[in-house]
Amino acid sequence: MEKELDFQEIEILSWKLIAEVILLVDSPVGIAILHPGGGQYDALSLVTRSAEVILSLNRNGSSALIDNQLVGDIWRIANDDIEVAVSKIVEAGKLNPNRSSLGKNLFISNFAREIALHLENYSDSNASAEWGWVDSSYGSGPNHKVLQKFSIPSMWKTIEPLIPGTTWQSNIFVLTKNHEPHSAVHMVLSTWKLSPKKRI
Repeated sequence: MEKELDFQEIEILSWKLIAEVILLVDSPVGIAILHPGGGQYDALSLVTRSAEVILSLNRNGSSALIDNQLVGDIWRIANDDIEVAVSKIVEAGKLNPNRSSLGKNLFISNFAREIALHLENYSDSNASAEWGWVDSSYGSGPNHKVLQKFSIPSMWKTIEPLIPGTTWQSNIFVLTKNHEPHSAVHMVLSTWKLSPKKRI
């Protein structure tokens, strides 16, 4: 019987998978963690500059949604072969790699790869990646709970957010170990803030 994947394994796969798919998207996108369905989904998502969600990878379930088409059993497929999972998504979304402008989203793809690598390297410490923006059924806004732990560089606050309808905080992901903030990384700049503020 095949072993059931735990949430941490699925989270790592989600970042690896989105890093590959993003290269095949023919418009500039950003990465967001969205919670549609009244919060029952935890979806690592690709969002265009016009606020269109073109891919959702549901980590609370087992499917991917692209162009309103479901790809089922996505985590089992990705765990067996990430390229097969990419192919399933490409087919469902009618993405055409030959027409895509790979350079547009290359830096975002590299960002996602860095997150996946961090999560793998600290998998024995319950590593996770939290978005600097909260999206929930109760509303949305900056994720002060994790961001307040860091002295955010001034330059980070000047970069236009990739996700429409948000502010500069949505460009940041905070990486945790054992549920404690460990480092912050900027999606556009791919620069890291490696240590939280010291508690006084």
